[in-house]
Amino acid sequence: MNCASKLPVEQVSDDRLIPKQMLVPGFQCSFFFILNFLVVIFNIGLLAFSVKILAKKVENGVDALV
Repeated sequence: MNCASKLPVEQVSDDRLIPKQMLVPGFQCSFFFILNFLVVIFNIGLLAFSVKILAKKVENGVDALV
C-alpha cells in the first residue's frame, strides 16, 4: 500500500471530557425530526378517524332516506 494514502496519526495528550455536541452532533436535529414525524403520523390518524366518523354519518343519513 502506498504510504501517501495513509492519514497521519497524532498522539493525544489531552484526556478531557468530550462535549455532547461533538460526540453526537446530530442528536438535537434527529430528535426534532422524529418529533415532527410523530406529529405528522398523529395528524394522519386524526384525519382518518374524522373521515371514518363522517362516512358513518353519511351512511346513517342515506339509510334514513331509504
